[in-house]
Amino acid sequence: MASSTDHQTASAIAEDYSRSQESSNKGIATLSKNKMKKLVNEQTHLAKAERNIVIIRGKDGCAYRRSIQVFFINESAEFLLCQPVGECNDKFLQTVQGGSEGEESPQETARRETWEEIGLNLEKDATFICEVQPPPAAALGEEGQARETRNEANEIVSEHRSAFRYKSRSWAKQGIGGQELYPLLYFLGREKAQHINTDGRERGIRAEFRSVKWGMLTDLVEKAPPSKKEVMKSVCSAVAAAAKSFVESCNSSTAGLPNVINEEPLVA
Repeated sequence: MASSTDHQTASAIAEDYSRSQESSNKGIATLSKNKMKKLVNEQTHLAKAERNIVIIRGKDGCAYRRSIQVFFINESAEFLLCQPVGECNDKFLQTVQGGSEGEESPQETARRETWEEIGLNLEKDATFICEVQPPPAAALGEEGQARETRNEANEIVSEHRSAFRYKSRSWAKQGIGGQELYPLLYFLGREKAQHINTDGRERGIRAEFRSVKWGMLTDLVEKAPPSKKEVMKSVCSAVAAAAKSFVESCNSSTAGLPNVINEEPLVA
């Protein structure tokens, strides 16, 4: 027969086990709550991001994210070319670029993206030249109209910049089939370009570019990612036309014009 001491010991062990189980269960519950809270926060953030995305609904039924492209031209009619971070992007070049959010105007998006990606104050460091328009035939489309309207989902319904669209799987989870580029042209002098800082950590964001350099529009076409190569031909042709007009209006030497439009046409 077990002694009373044995019973007391067994009882104490049982109580300790029970307490440890309760503590463990509480820990699991707390962990589960934390995971759930994190998941809810992520979903809320994603939903907010989705609501803020400016969408263009094409005639093809596809949703396109509006993405502002910022082209900078200097005194020598050279363009700012940006090298994305990451070894997989070593062969690519691009411009400052980012999606419009909420009620932002294209120029407001350009200011935000320029500050985030290369650390420039667009209003102080650069001069706005123009919105780059698609070729007239492409811009007018079948209906002969360039106006924008909104549908019941508050999406933009317009074919004005259909020539500047490309398909992409990057936004497929949000039901978005690609992007519609919205190029803006700015003058950036070499002196002001010295203020460029690609280290996003100083602005509390992830760096987009490892370096920048001056070059030709044809470089952007040749070194565009495969999914963007065709659309960049269309965009850069339109940018070249706008830049050529700007350079000529400034009575600048035509020596810089070959950097705007190369000897070979951008669009085959």
